[in-house]
Formats: sequence, C-alpha cells, structure tokens
Amino acid sequence: MARNNFLEQIQRARAAAEAPEPEATAKPTEQMTDDELEEAITASKRELLDLQHAELREREIARASGAGEATGPRASGLAEVLGTLQKRKRRSWR
Repeated sequence: MARNNFLEQIQRARAAAEAPEPEATAKPTEQMTDDELEEAITASKRELLDLQHAELREREIARASGAGEATGPRASGLAEVLGTLQKRKRRSWR
C-alpha cells in the first residue's frame, strides 16, 4: 500500500507542477514589512532548491538509464579485455 501512496504523491506533484501558476497578488517590495520580506525570501529559496533537486533527479535518472545499456556486446568485450589484463597482473604476495 505504501507504494501506491508514493505513486499518488508523484501524480499529485506532477499535477501541481503542470497547473498554471496563479497571478501574483503580493504587494510591491517597497510596501512589505520585514517579516513579509523574510517570508518571501524563504519561499523563493525553497522554490529554487526544489527546482535544483528536480534537475538533479532528471540527470540521475538519465545517467542511470544510460548505464543500463552498457550490458550489451560492447560491455562483454570490455570485460574480456579487463580479464586478460588481470590475468597478466603479477601478484604482490608472491
């Protein structure tokens, strides 16, 4: 059941990301109090971090999916070359 919950969270997050952003109703910065400015700064930093995390996740997924393709015929050739190099290697304990 936890997996379904996780999938639901992903679907909700995607739906929220694709939803149009509401128009800004905030006051100009000149009219904001110090507390409101701090809250706006914190929200902006949080949004920036979320975007950076999303970009990193996309890069990691792309890297992981590219690494899965290395199990083809080329990978076996590489394994053979590395195996022959290992066979010729002199053991240090002899």
